Amino acid sequence: MGDTSHLRIRADAVPPAGYKVFEIRPGPGEASREPAASVESGVLEHEAVRLVLERDGAIRSLVDKRRGGVELAAESDGLKLNDFARRDRGWRTHRGCRTRPRLRHLTHS
Repeated sequence: MGDTSHLRIRADAVPPAGYKVFEIRPGPGEASREPAASVESGVLEHEAVRLVLERDGAIRSLVDKRRGGVELAAESDGLKLNDFARRDRGWRTHRGCRTRPRLRHLTHS
């Protein structure tokens, strides 16, 4: 484990649902020594987003800082985004079938 190397690539201008190809070449290269994001007490933040997690992994808040602080994670029927740890809450029974509540779509102006 002590001989493990890591490679961090800053991938700018990657299209949504797309990809970008990188070529690794020998040589000294240039590497930023700055952290890509700060992580502290369940909060991950960098210049584009601020992500706040609950202790069980549910997403309490996901803010798009580049679009003026738009909140992207909403609570629906008491459930948060990625709220898999609380399966006993929010389930409804309809004719013997167990189904999750429908999530409401967010709109913003």
